[in-house]
Amino acid sequence: MNQTARPDSPESFAERPNRGPTSDVLSTVLRAVHLSGHDVSEISAGPPETFVQREGFGSVHFVEVGEVHLELVGPERHVLRVGDVALLPMGRPHVLTVRESGTRWLTGTFIYDGPAGHRLLNALPEVIAFDRVRLRGYEWLDVCFRELRKERHQPTPGAAVMISRILDVIYIQLLRLWATHSEASPGWLRAGMNPDIGSLLDSLHANLAHDWSVGEMAHRAHLSRTTFAERFTRILEQPPMAYLTNLRMELARDLLQDSDQSARQIAVRVGYKSDAAFSRAFTRHHGSSPGQWRRDHSTA
Repeated sequence: MNQTARPDSPESFAERPNRGPTSDVLSTVLRAVHLSGHDVSEISAGPPETFVQREGFGSVHFVEVGEVHLELVGPERHVLRVGDVALLPMGRPHVLTVRESGTRWLTGTFIYDGPAGHRLLNALPEVIAFDRVRLRGYEWLDVCFRELRKERHQPTPGAAVMISRILDVIYIQLLRLWATHSEASPGWLRAGMNPDIGSLLDSLHANLAHDWSVGEMAHRAHLSRTTFAERFTRILEQPPMAYLTNLRMELARDLLQDSDQSARQIAVRVGYKSDAAFSRAFTRHHGSSPGQWRRDHSTA
């Protein structure tokens, strides 16, 4: 799965409704993912050189001079030219091949710390290619480029942290740009930017313990129940209550592994009034009871 984004203007993602800097679903999930920029390298090469990007790191490639051929395992191939940017968020291994002398590009890498990373990655294409994005007047991208070069070539104390933070900004901005493009694939990220669904998702993520119903969700989204259910399912590729159950079960799993809370406490926190109902839902979702899952995944 891949996607090429061709935004019509630098303001293409700036016109969405502003729901505040801390309440949007993208911010909520990225905090849970623990995204962290890892490193940046500037590469100059000529044919017939090839470069292998190993699995496990997300990548972003910025072509400055020449042409780079990006290949994943299988038939997927992308030709990146001057001004093109390619984001590979899932950490798929791939090969970069140089066909011209004097080709130059920057590669940034990312790591994820936390089980929630899989939710983000599974919602994204394997390759998100932006045609000539550096030539479209995105000031944030030019600033990031200048600062990356400065920190790499003239490092001062804290350079590694600065590089990491700049890469974080690049990753998030590219996701925002992709998510607001009209051809973006369905998923929680696009839904989070949708004015009808996004504010409801903020509420779901922030308060899983609430006794949610489809009717209340529709009311909060300012839609009829039928319209809401259809739109939610189309965008997120699952019905509202199934999405809510998945959120609850993911949080329950993380709490069982990373906290000392009892199964009863976790059940209440994720919205179950009955221990038995929580245990049945968890067993259906994860294949074992909460207690057995905790024993099987204990780090002690």
